[in-house]
Amino acid sequence: ARRALAATLRFPYDEARPHQSEFSTRIAEALDASRPVLATAPTGVGKTVAALLPALRHALANDALLFFLTAKTTQQELVGSTFYAVARDAGTAAEGLAAVTLRAKRGMCSTGTLLCHPDRCRPLSRFLDTRTRAPVLDALRAAGPRADPDAVFAAGEEASVCPYAL
Repeated sequence: ARRALAATLRFPYDEARPHQSEFSTRIAEALDASRPVLATAPTGVGKTVAALLPALRHALANDALLFFLTAKTTQQELVGSTFYAVARDAGTAAEGLAAVTLRAKRGMCSTGTLLCHPDRCRPLSRFLDTRTRAPVLDALRAAGPRADPDAVFAAGEEASVCPYAL
């Protein structure tokens, strides 16, 4: 099903900006050839969707995970909203397609101590109990194709489960 979904993913906006199609094609070719890609372009030319779409297609076609790293929170939000737009446009075909935006441990520690050991951290201890963890993960999955750090943190805090471990 994941492989079939790869072919259904489409550009989620009305039309591509100049150079987006070429950039997207080069990313796809590099991924297919297992080659790295280094690209620079000014802000606003559409690098995110031009890179994310072929990377998603490649990951789905090859039954792989995709990690899309960014340096800033605003870039994380852009990648997340772009992912959501791609998944939304795929409709019911995209069921099971999911993304999680991660945040550094210091921003996800509900106790503020960063003492990540079950003997020292009750939320981590509760996370390690499958009966406690499973309903929280199920609720996050049911909430939609994209979980942002605030939603993960809130779900962890509500259930007294370590948000970072979620």
